[in-house]
Amino acid sequence: MKTLLLLALILPTTLFADSQFAVLYTAANPDYSPFDDGHGFSIKAEYDFDNGLFLTGFYNGTDFRASGPEVGNLHIDSWLETGIGYSFDHRWGTFYSLITFEKITADSQTLEGFGAHFGYRKDFSQDWNAILQFGHIDTEFHDYQLELMVNYKLADNFSITVGLRDYADWDYTSYEAGFIYRF
Repeated sequence: MKTLLLLALILPTTLFADSQFAVLYTAANPDYSPFDDGHGFSIKAEYDFDNGLFLTGFYNGTDFRASGPEVGNLHIDSWLETGIGYSFDHRWGTFYSLITFEKITADSQTLEGFGAHFGYRKDFSQDWNAILQFGHIDTEFHDYQLELMVNYKLADNFSITVGLRDYADWDYTSYEAGFIYRF
Protein backbone atom coordinates (compact mmCIF):
# COMPACT_ATOMS: atom_id res chain seq x y z
CA MET A 1 0.00 0.00 0.00
CA LYS A 2 2.76 2.44 0.92
CA THR A 3 4.50 1.70 -2.39
CA LEU A 4 1.34 2.54 -4.33
CA LEU A 5 1.01 5.87 -2.54
CA LEU A 6 4.68 6.66 -3.20
CA LEU A 7 4.26 5.85 -6.91
CA ALA A 8 1.27 8.17 -7.04
CA LEU A 9 3.40 11.00 -5.69
CA ILE A 10 6.19 10.34 -8.22
CA LEU A 11 4.06 9.92 -11.37
CA PRO A 12 3.23 13.07 -13.34
CA THR A 13 -0.09 14.63 -12.42
CA THR A 14 -1.29 14.48 -16.04
CA LEU A 15 -2.30 10.87 -15.33
CA PHE A 16 -4.75 12.02 -12.68
CA ALA A 17 -8.16 13.64 -12.91
CA ASP A 18 -9.48 15.80 -10.06
CA SER A 19 -6.88 14.78 -7.47
CA GLN A 20 -6.93 16.63 -4.16
CA PHE A 21 -5.03 17.48 -0.99
CA ALA A 22 -6.73 18.64 2.23
CA VAL A 23 -5.55 20.19 5.49
CA LEU A 24 -8.07 19.78 8.31
CA TYR A 25 -8.49 21.00 11.87
CA THR A 26 -9.66 17.96 13.85
CA ALA A 27 -11.43 17.66 17.19
CA ALA A 28 -11.71 14.12 18.58
CA ASN A 29 -14.61 13.84 21.02
CA PRO A 30 -14.67 10.63 23.10
CA ASP A 31 -18.28 9.66 23.80
CA TYR A 32 -17.40 8.94 27.45
CA SER A 33 -17.62 12.42 28.98
CA PRO A 34 -14.86 12.20 31.65
CA PHE A 35 -12.32 11.86 28.80
CA ASP A 36 -11.08 15.17 27.40
CA ASP A 37 -11.45 16.12 23.76
CA GLY A 38 -8.32 16.06 21.62
CA HIS A 39 -7.52 18.78 19.10
CA GLY A 40 -5.05 18.73 16.24
CA PHE A 41 -4.57 18.62 12.50
CA SER A 42 -5.04 16.03 9.79
CA ILE A 43 -3.97 15.81 6.19
CA LYS A 44 -5.74 13.89 3.48
CA ALA A 45 -4.82 13.22 -0.16
CA GLU A 46 -6.57 11.48 -3.02
CA TYR A 47 -5.14 10.74 -6.47
CA ASP A 48 -7.76 9.79 -9.03
CA PHE A 49 -6.89 7.97 -12.23
CA ASP A 50 -9.05 8.45 -15.33
CA ASN A 51 -10.21 4.79 -15.25
CA GLY A 52 -11.99 4.97 -11.85
CA LEU A 53 -9.09 3.75 -9.71
CA PHE A 54 -7.86 6.04 -6.95
CA LEU A 55 -5.28 6.10 -4.14
CA THR A 56 -5.90 7.71 -0.76
CA GLY A 57 -3.86 8.74 2.22
CA PHE A 58 -4.99 10.13 5.57
CA TYR A 59 -2.93 11.12 8.60
CA ASN A 60 -4.52 12.29 11.84
CA GLY A 61 -2.10 13.65 14.44
CA THR A 62 -4.79 14.44 17.02
CA ASP A 63 -3.91 13.21 20.52
CA PHE A 64 -6.89 11.74 22.44
CA ARG A 65 -8.15 8.85 24.58
CA ALA A 66 -10.59 6.43 22.97
CA SER A 67 -13.32 5.33 25.36
CA GLY A 68 -15.00 2.33 23.76
CA PRO A 69 -15.75 -0.98 25.48
CA GLU A 70 -13.27 -2.84 23.23
CA VAL A 71 -10.55 -0.21 23.35
CA GLY A 72 -11.14 1.25 26.81
CA ASN A 73 -8.90 4.18 27.77
CA LEU A 74 -6.40 3.69 24.94
CA HIS A 75 -4.35 6.86 24.34
CA ILE A 76 -4.16 7.49 20.58
CA ASP A 77 -1.11 9.40 19.32
CA SER A 78 -1.66 9.19 15.56
CA TRP A 79 -3.68 7.40 12.89
CA LEU A 80 -2.41 6.63 9.38
CA GLU A 81 -4.62 5.23 6.63
CA THR A 82 -3.56 4.46 3.04
CA GLY A 83 -5.80 2.84 0.49
CA ILE A 84 -6.72 1.92 -3.03
CA GLY A 85 -10.24 2.11 -4.39
CA TYR A 86 -12.49 2.08 -7.40
CA SER A 87 -15.33 4.48 -8.19
CA PHE A 88 -18.01 4.59 -10.86
CA ASP A 89 -20.51 7.21 -11.88
CA HIS A 90 -24.23 6.50 -11.79
CA ARG A 91 -27.19 8.75 -12.50
CA TRP A 92 -27.75 8.97 -8.72
CA GLY A 93 -24.13 10.02 -8.02
CA THR A 94 -20.73 8.38 -7.65
CA PHE A 95 -20.33 5.09 -5.79
CA TYR A 96 -17.00 3.71 -4.60
CA SER A 97 -15.29 0.93 -2.68
CA LEU A 98 -12.00 1.30 -0.83
CA ILE A 99 -9.53 -1.10 0.80
CA THR A 100 -7.24 0.53 3.38
CA PHE A 101 -4.18 -0.27 5.46
CA GLU A 102 -4.56 1.13 8.99
CA LYS A 103 -1.65 2.01 11.29
CA ILE A 104 -2.55 3.44 14.70
CA THR A 105 0.07 4.52 17.23
CA ALA A 106 -1.29 4.22 20.76
CA ASP A 107 0.28 3.90 24.21
CA SER A 108 3.77 3.21 22.73
CA GLN A 109 2.44 0.37 20.60
CA THR A 110 1.39 0.09 16.97
CA LEU A 111 -1.94 -1.39 15.93
CA GLU A 112 -2.01 -2.43 12.27
CA GLY A 113 -4.72 -3.90 10.11
CA PHE A 114 -7.01 -3.38 7.18
CA GLY A 115 -10.29 -1.69 6.40
CA ALA A 116 -13.07 -2.11 3.86
CA HIS A 117 -15.18 0.95 3.01
CA PHE A 118 -18.10 1.72 0.72
CA GLY A 119 -19.15 5.23 -0.16
CA TYR A 120 -21.39 7.54 -2.11
CA ARG A 121 -20.76 11.06 -3.41
CA LYS A 122 -23.58 13.34 -4.49
CA ASP A 123 -23.09 16.64 -6.31
CA PHE A 124 -26.00 18.86 -5.32
CA SER A 125 -24.90 21.75 -7.52
CA GLN A 126 -21.79 23.03 -9.23
CA ASP A 127 -20.46 24.21 -5.85
CA TRP A 128 -21.91 21.78 -3.24
CA ASN A 129 -21.31 18.06 -2.75
CA ALA A 130 -21.49 15.53 0.06
CA ILE A 131 -19.77 12.21 0.72
CA LEU A 132 -21.17 9.41 2.88
CA GLN A 133 -18.94 6.44 3.69
CA PHE A 134 -19.47 3.26 5.73
CA GLY A 135 -16.56 1.07 6.71
CA HIS A 136 -15.18 -1.68 8.89
CA ILE A 137 -11.64 -1.56 10.25
CA ASP A 138 -9.87 -4.66 11.52
CA THR A 139 -6.80 -3.98 13.65
CA GLU A 140 -6.32 -5.64 17.02
CA PHE A 141 -9.67 -3.97 17.71
CA HIS A 142 -12.56 -4.20 15.24
CA ASP A 143 -14.80 -1.24 14.56
CA TYR A 144 -17.43 0.20 12.28
CA GLN A 145 -16.93 3.67 10.87
CA LEU A 146 -19.32 6.26 9.47
CA GLU A 147 -17.96 9.30 7.64
CA LEU A 148 -19.92 12.30 6.36
CA MET A 149 -18.26 15.23 4.58
CA VAL A 150 -19.85 18.31 2.99
CA ASN A 151 -17.78 20.43 0.60
CA TYR A 152 -18.33 23.90 -0.85
CA LYS A 153 -16.27 25.03 -3.86
CA LEU A 154 -14.81 28.53 -3.36
CA ALA A 155 -12.90 28.55 -6.66
CA ASP A 156 -11.93 26.07 -9.37
CA ASN A 157 -9.13 24.61 -7.24
CA PHE A 158 -10.19 25.42 -3.66
CA SER A 159 -13.01 24.18 -1.45
CA ILE A 160 -13.90 24.31 2.22
CA THR A 161 -15.02 21.14 3.93
CA VAL A 162 -16.72 20.14 7.19
CA GLY A 163 -17.50 16.67 8.36
CA LEU A 164 -17.35 13.95 10.94
CA ARG A 165 -16.01 10.44 11.38
CA ASP A 166 -17.83 8.34 13.95
CA TYR A 167 -16.40 5.09 15.33
CA ALA A 168 -18.81 2.72 17.10
CA ASP A 169 -16.59 0.48 19.25
CA TRP A 170 -13.72 2.96 19.58
CA ASP A 171 -16.53 5.15 20.93
CA TYR A 172 -15.55 8.58 19.67
CA THR A 173 -16.48 11.11 17.00
CA SER A 174 -13.93 13.14 15.09
CA TYR A 175 -15.10 16.52 13.77
CA GLU A 176 -13.15 18.00 10.87
CA ALA A 177 -13.06 21.35 9.07
CA GLY A 178 -10.55 22.64 6.58
CA PHE A 179 -9.50 23.43 3.04
CA ILE A 180 -9.18 21.25 -0.05
CA TYR A 181 -6.84 22.01 -2.94
CA ARG A 182 -7.68 20.24 -6.22
CA PHE A 183 -5.22 19.73 -9.04
